[in-house]
Amino acid sequence: MKNLSVCLLAIVSLGITSCSKEKNDNYVVATIKTVDADTDVGIPAEVKLEWRNEKDEEAGIQTVNFNNTNSAGILQIEEKLKGKPRYVQIKARPFDYYVPPYVNELHFDEQDIDMEETNILTFRFYPVYYYKFHFNSVDCFDETDSMRYTWIYRPTIGEFDQSEPVMLYGCVDQVMPAGPTYSDALYSYDDEVTLKYDIWRNGVHTSNTIVYENLAKATENLIEVEF
Repeated sequence: MKNLSVCLLAIVSLGITSCSKEKNDNYVVATIKTVDADTDVGIPAEVKLEWRNEKDEEAGIQTVNFNNTNSAGILQIEEKLKGKPRYVQIKARPFDYYVPPYVNELHFDEQDIDMEETNILTFRFYPVYYYKFHFNSVDCFDETDSMRYTWIYRPTIGEFDQSEPVMLYGCVDQVMPAGPTYSDALYSYDDEVTLKYDIWRNGVHTSNTIVYENLAKATENLIEVEF
């Protein structure tokens, strides 16, 4: 009888120690997926965990930086947090052509963590389409020629969302914007851009509108404009 009691105690103890970690208030158990919002194909992204410890509020925000998600856009997380964690969040940030230029490098998308569940969180990032214009005045008259152009870079939102006019003078053969790299490029979350321009040449004024479709994502598009 004594041996039976010992066995029962061992079984109960084993059951207690093998409780799932997702039921422990101090464990984060999660599968993180980072995908292209257009295709749902996985993309690599940087992932970190942030929370506040209510037992040490003066310590501020606590952070754990993980490895990036893999080439399939997946990262498994199993992390024990110290103290009394509150406001627990997973944050993710993509790379390359999913990040527009000039965006604050500290910006991450975020989702809340449920400390008592196995979390499956998906972050969807929209690809960014980079482009520059190569203006080439193949029918130039002389240095008195001028061109004024604007571009509509978010056509799905509406024509009101466009650039300020830009003026070019003379016999133009120029890439605009004129910065040396594609960190200076224009960008859009749409795969098309509409260019509107006016030309004054030898006393004659003409206007034109061209829609450039099917811009390639994950590359640097150079749009050729001959006039």
